[in-house]
Amino acid sequence: MRKQLNEGSEMKMDNLVYDYLRLIDVKVVVVQISDGPGVLKRGQLVDFDSEQKKYSAHVAGGTANCVVFEDTEYAESDSEIPVTVYISGDFRKSSVITDVELDVADEENLRHVGIVLK
Repeated sequence: MRKQLNEGSEMKMDNLVYDYLRLIDVKVVVVQISDGPGVLKRGQLVDFDSEQKKYSAHVAGGTANCVVFEDTEYAESDSEIPVTVYISGDFRKSSVITDVELDVADEENLRHVGIVLK
């Protein structure tokens, strides 16, 4: 499901977006949560498991797919939550949040879906 930026959310002007030369697009995905409560932070990298058709926070060996658009809180009882994510655009590599080191495969997976880290 795609979300228009004018539907209650505004694009923040911070260091995450590198430039506006490439189309910046967002959509809402359901992200699997393994522990709670917590927050998926703006700029956090999200993986997509194509076999299980599920999104989750990026882990080593995961398939990087999108970037969290805005801070999204979740409760202890949540196992999955809807999250607005960027699905295309140019972003600062230094501002992307992940618990593991980004590798070449992560950057190529992102580039394949329209996200470029600079």
